[in-house]
Amino acid sequence: MLLNLWDIDMLTQNFMNLYNLTGSQMCNILRRLHLNDNSDSVSIFCEETGMKLDEVEVSDDVEFVGKIVSTTTDNFSYIKKSGLVPIDVLLESESPISCHLDKYQLKIMPSEHKLFYKGKQFNIPVYGEECEWCAYGEDRCRFEDKRYKDMYCPYLKAILPLALKLYRDRSEIEMFLLASTEEMLGYSTVKYYPEIFVTIDDLVKNLFKKDLNIGNEWAEQKQHSYIVTVDVKYNDMSYRNNYISSTDGRDATDIYLAYEQFCFKPYDYAEEVPKCFWDNVWLISTCLNRLCSSDRICNEICAGIKHNVKIPYDKLKIDLV
Repeated sequence: MLLNLWDIDMLTQNFMNLYNLTGSQMCNILRRLHLNDNSDSVSIFCEETGMKLDEVEVSDDVEFVGKIVSTTTDNFSYIKKSGLVPIDVLLESESPISCHLDKYQLKIMPSEHKLFYKGKQFNIPVYGEECEWCAYGEDRCRFEDKRYKDMYCPYLKAILPLALKLYRDRSEIEMFLLASTEEMLGYSTVKYYPEIFVTIDDLVKNLFKKDLNIGNEWAEQKQHSYIVTVDVKYNDMSYRNNYISSTDGRDATDIYLAYEQFCFKPYDYAEEVPKCFWDNVWLISTCLNRLCSSDRICNEICAGIKHNVKIPYDKLKIDLV
């Protein structure tokens, strides 16, 4: 079931189909929400339908429409061949990004935790882990007794933003599930050049005291800025804005207690609540909040695509901007 937050009519029909709602139920839910701006959409939904949040599993059947802003310097040759791939793949393959970095004698190999600059090799450690070797040639880390070494070691401090993108964030592709065109085009540098260039530029500036301005040259060479539209399965997303899961501590407990009455059975701890409960809370609240906003896009919604998900070119719709 495709839930398209950008299309109110399509969203209404498919949301009804997903939860097997009658026209009367849908009208009653929307009417109650419109009559009271402070009403809770999940509670009203459950009251009108009698659905138990911990019993109904719908996530396997759901897809969302996502949009991604990007640029091309090769007239789409690479994306036509490889489709949408994460940043670590772009860095290690013969992509326009890796070829552009090569002009600056830069090469990044995330799979091997290596960065090369002007022929010299550097280690990219995972946050919180020891460096495989010292960038300063020390046999023993001079900051090993510090609790937060990245605050004291100039190398770790410089390399940390890149390490976080590659390893903590798993090099994943991020997308908009809902946003205005102005918000999407205004996000970071994506309309002009890949956001990773900002991270690499800052790294070189902080570590080697060089202003390379990698992104500026890309912006001068780019042929097009464009928006990719793609359908992504719900379970292929690594995260979604405002999603609360069973492991989110006090927030999860508060959410469970708020909707405990709409569960088939009680749970002693939020960690015991099945995944479908958290999925239903997010899906219902997200879709109903969007339906109540009519054509106004008030808040952007973002999500990540899991690293191992490959999306071929023929599944993409590309619009120039």
